[in-house]
Amino acid sequence: MTTKEYLKQYRTLCGKVERYKERIEQIEASLQKSLELDGMPKGTRTGNPTQETAIRLAAIRTQLQNAIIESELKRQTIAEEIEKMETPTYKELLYSRYILLLTWEDVTDRVSEGRKERYDSKHVQSYMHGQALNEFRRIKCNTL
Repeated sequence: MTTKEYLKQYRTLCGKVERYKERIEQIEASLQKSLELDGMPKGTRTGNPTQETAIRLAAIRTQLQNAIIESELKRQTIAEEIEKMETPTYKELLYSRYILLLTWEDVTDRVSEGRKERYDSKHVQSYMHGQALNEFRRIKCNTL
């Protein structure tokens, strides 16, 4: 796993959480729709589809909670490792990008704070990001 892939784990887990939330919204909408029906039996299907849907919803909510916990633990771990870095600008760059999940323009704004001139966003995204990844890799390797 590359350094960038390691740092992107939190973003990936946030995506997983969002997908569970979307699925829950879909199922809740489906349940709401089924509750609005007149309640008269239709078709030949055995079992209670509303009950089955509610059970599936409960299972997905449990999965959501587990994903939230997993993402928070990963966020804390990565944030603590970034905090060990020596160069404040690189620390801010990685924290902004991989913990706050900011766009490169917003990352550039944050690392440019307190400077007379704003960094060029391409410089931040390519050169500075590469340097920050190298420093993070060195710090991470030293802690193993």
